[in-house]
Amino acid sequence: MSLPTPVLRLQDSARQQNFAEDFLPFLASYYRQADFADLASYSDTELLSAADSHRKLAQEPRAAGKAVVRVSPTGDTVQHTLVEIVADHLPFLLDSLLMLLNREQRVPLAVLHSAWQVKRNADGKAATLEEAAKEGSAQETLVAVYLEGGEAAQDQKLAEQIRNLLAELGTVVESEHKLRGQLLLVNQMILNEGRSQDAEIVSFLSWLADRHFLLMGFCEYDLVNHSGSPRLQAKANTAQGILAGNSNLIADDFAALSDTDKKQWLHHDRLLLNKSQQRSRIHRPAYLNQVSIHKLNANGQVIGQWCFIGLYTATAYTDSIWNIPVLRGKAEHVLKHFDFADGSHQEHNLRHLLQTYPRNELFE
Repeated sequence: MSLPTPVLRLQDSARQQNFAEDFLPFLASYYRQADFADLASYSDTELLSAADSHRKLAQEPRAAGKAVVRVSPTGDTVQHTLVEIVADHLPFLLDSLLMLLNREQRVPLAVLHSAWQVKRNADGKAATLEEAAKEGSAQETLVAVYLEGGEAAQDQKLAEQIRNLLAELGTVVESEHKLRGQLLLVNQMILNEGRSQDAEIVSFLSWLADRHFLLMGFCEYDLVNHSGSPRLQAKANTAQGILAGNSNLIADDFAALSDTDKKQWLHHDRLLLNKSQQRSRIHRPAYLNQVSIHKLNANGQVIGQWCFIGLYTATAYTDSIWNIPVLRGKAEHVLKHFDFADGSHQEHNLRHLLQTYPRNELFE
């Protein structure tokens, strides 16, 4: 693959400035996907220095699962802030980082993102650092973001926020497979209860597990009596993912309900689909989706809840409503209510309306 002209120019500049030959392949890979229009305010010398700095940072000892983040001033003529990241190659990393910068009102001036195959020694130092031939082979990610210059305290706060974000993202990615197994386990438990009225719930949870929900957390709750009022209490050692350190998130939402709302909750449908009060810091800035299922005793009384938290994936919004358990039932109810003739223009329009109706409102 031929290199962009600006990259070839940088390689020539690197030779003239006596950079080592083994730096040149890294330089090409580092800037291969760069938008040089965003980097126009930086001299070749500054761009070479930035690449060399990031390479040296990547070569330093790093334990798997622990990101290296450096936020520091940069620029000879205009003072900017440069964010340098060396991290495991994780999905949603760049999306989540840009979300954080947006929340902190730090506007990116330029963004560099590259994927690498890295072999590290026992002490964590990089022995080899090569561009990943394809996405599936990547092991580590290098990200550089140029920002308007900030105060030193502001930049250090941002560095800590990025470290916390990447730790949370790592937790979600690492636990997602286990959470999917937990979802299937709960589904099997409901199926084993043999309640025919729960068939659509079983189908819906199976649909969720089929890559229609990005699972971020789970916790099992028991319904207990606290001073005459029902309360959800997290069951010991059940919290996973982002709820592992915040199992009270769901319980606190329930505790804030009025006595009337709590009674309605106890007599609600067994499956509850709603929004959390917490916005996602990962992937996209939406309120987290909450999928809760009542735990029932042999008499059908509510004794607790299984709760999953996360985000519906893109396919959940593009899939036909007639393929989605629970939602297809709502759609059929609307069709029956209007009772238009099969195949009529009116029925066709109503089906189109249901298919294009805001999906989030249908999920709740």
